[in-house]
Amino acid sequence: MALLKNSLLIFLALCITNCTLKSKAKTPTKLFLASSLLPLKKSLETLAPSEWDLELVFLSSSLIAQQAANGVACDGLILADQQWLDYLMRKQPDRFTYPRVMATNKLVLAAAKPLRNNNFINIIKSLKGPRQLIIGDPGFVPLGRYSEQALRSMNLWDSVKDKLLTAHSAHNARVLLEKSMAPYAILFQSDISALGPLYQIAEIDTNLHKPVQYFYLSCQKSAQADAVKSFLFSAEFQGELAKLNFGLPHGP
Repeated sequence: MALLKNSLLIFLALCITNCTLKSKAKTPTKLFLASSLLPLKKSLETLAPSEWDLELVFLSSSLIAQQAANGVACDGLILADQQWLDYLMRKQPDRFTYPRVMATNKLVLAAAKPLRNNNFINIIKSLKGPRQLIIGDPGFVPLGRYSEQALRSMNLWDSVKDKLLTAHSAHNARVLLEKSMAPYAILFQSDISALGPLYQIAEIDTNLHKPVQYFYLSCQKSAQADAVKSFLFSAEFQGELAKLNFGLPHGP
């Protein structure tokens, strides 16, 4: 009788363990993000629902759009400008849904050490020789495109274009500055507050370039894709964006 009782107890324990394991099974969740959103990595991993098996892929917006256009699997993606959003919607008009601005950002002139001179125009005009200013590659990287627009608006592009060191992503631009590959870089403001030891020298007027906006798209029509969207636009996560110096969609 004791042996039977023990066997039943072991059987029940195994059943309970098996049910518990099944209830905790995680749902694979893959999210592609523009590289300038790397400061959000820790917040995403901390705040995302525990049942998600979250995979975060940070790439330049151009690479994300090109891979997504070729059918890469994902639940959601975030692009850093309108041009790559338009490209993707032309290539895959029926696959992606809910294009919506999730966050905004600003451009700043940054350096690896503080400076007294914080006049953007004077600093740019004083640059001498090649590889003096890091910007994203304007042909592929939204950061570079915004930077070129701002420099052209100030009639500085022709005088500075031979003094540039171009980066293949916004994250790469920040890394190059940290390694002192050039004395200055045009970065996003969120890079200074969240990932540094870098210093903001001057803020660039937002009227000098197109708005810096991050567009979220769902990659598929599913309950999981809807859950990802709801999470990213929740009050809790929007609060994290503000803490890390990103602007909110309807902010100033």
